[in-house]
Amino acid sequence: MSNTFTDKTTISAFVRLLSCTGILAMPSIALTKTQDKPAKDDRLDQIIVTATRRAENLQSVPISISAFSAAQLEAYQAPALEDLSDHVANMWMPASTEAGQSFITMRGINAGITRSSGRSVGVYIDGVFVSADTAMNIALFDVARVEVLKGPQGTLFGRDTIGGAINIATRKPAPLPEGKVQVEAGSYGLRQILASASTPLVKDVLFLRLAAMKRNKGGYIKNAFTGRKAGAEDHFFYDAQLYYTPNARLDARLVFSAQKIDDRPNALGEAVTNIGSDTIPYTISLDQDEFQKQTVKRASLNANYEFASGHTLSWTSGWSHVNDFYIQDGDRLPQSITVAQFDGGAREVSQEVRLTSPSSDRFDYLFGLYFLDARRDFNPTFPVMGSAFLEQVLGIPPQFHPADTLDGQQVRTNTTSKAAFTHANFHLTDTLTAYGGLRFTNDHKRVDYRSFGEVFGVFGLLPLQAKSQVRNHPLSWVGGLRYQLTDTIMTYGSISRGYRSAAIKDNFVSAADINAPSGFFTRPEFLTNYETGFKASLFGNRLQVNAAAFTMQYTDIQVTVSQEPFLFLRSLTNAAKAHINGFEADLAARLSPRLKITAAAGYVHSRYDDFIPRPGVDLAGTSFGTAPVWTFSTAADYRLPLANGSALNAHLDYANRTAPKTTPPGELAFVGDYGVINGALGYEAPGGRWRAKLWVKNLGNVNLPMVNKLWGSGLGPLIENETVRYEPPRRFGVSFTLNYSR
Repeated sequence: MSNTFTDKTTISAFVRLLSCTGILAMPSIALTKTQDKPAKDDRLDQIIVTATRRAENLQSVPISISAFSAAQLEAYQAPALEDLSDHVANMWMPASTEAGQSFITMRGINAGITRSSGRSVGVYIDGVFVSADTAMNIALFDVARVEVLKGPQGTLFGRDTIGGAINIATRKPAPLPEGKVQVEAGSYGLRQILASASTPLVKDVLFLRLAAMKRNKGGYIKNAFTGRKAGAEDHFFYDAQLYYTPNARLDARLVFSAQKIDDRPNALGEAVTNIGSDTIPYTISLDQDEFQKQTVKRASLNANYEFASGHTLSWTSGWSHVNDFYIQDGDRLPQSITVAQFDGGAREVSQEVRLTSPSSDRFDYLFGLYFLDARRDFNPTFPVMGSAFLEQVLGIPPQFHPADTLDGQQVRTNTTSKAAFTHANFHLTDTLTAYGGLRFTNDHKRVDYRSFGEVFGVFGLLPLQAKSQVRNHPLSWVGGLRYQLTDTIMTYGSISRGYRSAAIKDNFVSAADINAPSGFFTRPEFLTNYETGFKASLFGNRLQVNAAAFTMQYTDIQVTVSQEPFLFLRSLTNAAKAHINGFEADLAARLSPRLKITAAAGYVHSRYDDFIPRPGVDLAGTSFGTAPVWTFSTAADYRLPLANGSALNAHLDYANRTAPKTTPPGELAFVGDYGVINGALGYEAPGGRWRAKLWVKNLGNVNLPMVNKLWGSGLGPLIENETVRYEPPRRFGVSFTLNYSR
């Protein structure tokens, strides 16, 4: 399919919206010119992040970071991490795919090649690693801040963060009673209610916070065969937390959260190239309705104790339990040829202990220890995959069919990871700081694999049981210089090295894979990042510009190689080496007390330096990865105060992703070109007691592909096809929020 962005309606709509913004901005800019000194509300807010395990001003941290406050999350109408990703330069997180898996790319670096392999971007909630790839699309309904760190973060965040890390900080209990209720209704049957409350239980000592959200939405993808619609959501989330601070030296926060999902997804997308398919957006023709059921429970404990010396001992404990059940139409046809059922889940326990020195004019540091024990179960079976598949797909006459038995796999992966790390800042002068860190990790992965069934045997996958394990002891490090050019401009340069843990083949394993260890598991892959950047706060902190340029040397890249004749059967290997170049920039401007503009842009360029996947095939010089080349987003927020203390608020944002000109060889999924506009108009009562808002998403009704996927490669024209996930159609709605505080 063509990925060219040609939606003239969207472009013209965006031009009109920018014109409106300019009209609104003109009197504000004129007013600004008459002021000799900026007023307090004429400046951008200071953003505090914990990217270095210390609370610091974003503008002082020598890392490329995109940070979002709770107010920004609400303005963007971003109920989950996937929705927010459109506004982060060089990040891409499409909707979840087969069996509910989510994947994130950062700076062009892909997610893992198997379910047991490490990811490129680590996701953390209150400092606790989220290991289940089916539970990464975190709901952002009671969140204080989201920090997106780009580039290898292995020293402080650990394994599988070669692309970056996402740190989600939930709201803490408030010192005084407060509460919030928000109801929302919109197109496609959207109904959502959110409630939160916080209160002290023991004055100045013990505090409680409770929050819950219920979200229902109907589908928008019509199934022509059944008459029902896919894309429906039924979500319920809640969390409870206690915050204990008996004195100025000790604080502890215990958080428990849970979620239940019962969705009707269209995970593999709409078939557009197989027999009987069409290219009409939001239409499918499947005999099997698909659904996903998931329960997630999480608990975390964060405690800090400050000694008389000023040193702080920090303790972070995490526990999670995920159960998944998924039904999927495997043939993408209105015929009962194959249906897949996925049962699985994940369990993990983690522990981190850190000792942090007090801030000093000359030298400060931290030391830490980390432990992770995680288990992942993935048990795909095919309750419908017998004679119809053998005859219609593979062309085998009925008289030659083996006895029909259940086809499937059972995979259990256990991971144990231990690490010790340190990081230090050396303040050489008042303006120059050298910093560095090391992390030593001991990784141990074990997989227990079993496959069975008569159709699998036709593919050469005879019933088998196998176990394998791999151990690695990688070292991650970072070193750099930070120079305070002026009081408001900071520059930095750094070199960092991270790794992705070894991958074990855990899907469609053959005896040949087991006999050739290089096909059953890979070595870790490593990435060395050379980065330089600056952060500037200008014009009395009315303008902030942060930018970074990078070149990354990528070695031992984990890849899959298709096997003839069934191309969906793939072996694992490590490519020799590659490189990625790019940049990203974030801008925020307070043009007046009424108007704020933000923008983000990113670019990545990847190339294999040396990779021969099979004899006679040389991919040196070709691109790789599933990620946009260009990412761009911008937003405008305008607030018009009224005479009685109330206000009108307007928000517009635009996000665009530009695909590579060619599909990288061997990739089974690739990004599409698309750009969308969202907006909102609201009223806020005096003192912020209540708010009402009208909102719209995808104003131009763009129906271009977000992601394309090659499905059933090598299985012939009946099943082999290209599937497409389109940008959801225009949605609109209204929300009402009631706030209480003392």
